[in-house]
Amino acid sequence: MSTAGQQQGTRPSANRPAKVSLFLAAAGIATLANFATGIAWINPAVFVGLAVLCALAAIIAAMSDASGAAVLTGTAEEWRCWESSSAGC
Repeated sequence: MSTAGQQQGTRPSANRPAKVSLFLAAAGIATLANFATGIAWINPAVFVGLAVLCALAAIIAAMSDASGAAVLTGTAEEWRCWESSSAGC
């Protein structure tokens, strides 16, 4: 029996924050799509609020690393170098 067609040692994608962010963005779009069906017109503030919360959660999820911590760390000099966008930093 040959194992040539089987993949061994594969692991799931490590880009989980991107997957979570994409899911939350799609949930926000789906929430706003309820206006096309008419159900959202009963209480539009709830559906718009849910879409906004999904968008904010998608932004936060995209900015986190694998440990769940926000990727906003760095020294003051690194931030100044990043803000100036100069190549010689």
